[in-house]
This record gives sequence, C-alpha cells and structure tokens, in this order.
Amino acid sequence: MNSAIVDAVNERVPMTDTLYILGDFSFKMTGADARRLRGKIVCKDVHLLRGNHDSLLYRGQDERCRAGQHI
Repeated sequence: MNSAIVDAVNERVPMTDTLYILGDFSFKMTGADARRLRGKIVCKDVHLLRGNHDSLLYRGQDERCRAGQHI
C-alpha cells in the first residue's frame, strides 16, 4: 500500500513543488523504513506535520526535524 501511495504522489507532485504530509507518515514502521519511504518521494521540498505515530522517524534527528518542520 505504501508503494501505491508513493507512486500516486510522484505522479501528481512535481520535483520542484512543495508537499505537505499531514501526520502519521511512519505508522507501523521503523524510523529507517520511514526514511527509505521518504527517499522514494521525488519532490525535494517536503514538510511533515508530525502525527502521533511519527516518533520513531525523529529519533536521533536534530531539534528542527523533531519539531516536524521539514524532512
């Protein structure tokens, strides 16, 4: 299912656009898996509003990233 969502995002959001992900990006996955999934999104300007299931994504990241401003 994640692959289908990423494929749909990549079809609709150009690399030069801005993408906002409104939380729970890393639901039921490890931080490493979430970072790999993010790497498959071609858009370079991605902002993540952290949801309650996104804590593993930020483990070991800087304060700006933990605040959910940008990934």
